[in-house]
Amino acid sequence: NTRILVYPTFEGNTSNHITGFTGNFLQFEGEIVSYEMATVDGAMVTGKLVPKTFSVDQNYPNPFNPKTTIHFGLPSAGDYSITFYNVNGQVVESVEGSASEAGYVSYDWNASHLASGVYFYRVVSGNFSAVKKAVLLK
Repeated sequence: NTRILVYPTFEGNTSNHITGFTGNFLQFEGEIVSYEMATVDGAMVTGKLVPKTFSVDQNYPNPFNPKTTIHFGLPSAGDYSITFYNVNGQVVESVEGSASEAGYVSYDWNASHLASGVYFYRVVSGNFSAVKKAVLLK
């Protein structure tokens, strides 16, 4: 774990407090897994992790029966689609969505209407796409 203490300097500020802020305030190389922020008084501050690049994680659990979750990161707001294929390349299901903000999206796939087997899912957003394999075991 790496802990970072971020605090303001009050030089030239006669009120000695911050009324608020928006935007990026910390940049570093690497990946943030989780974070917690609070004011000087201990009140929790909410924030949002935003990926730098488009990414699609492996579904979890995998193998699954009959539900699994797909996580993907969108570096900018926009539309996305997830298409599910069987091993013959036939589309078995397709969903579309829209993210009003950049960030991480989760989709819960219920494949109870499908037979056991190997399936592929393709996530597309703008010019980006990625394909992963999912195994349904009933």
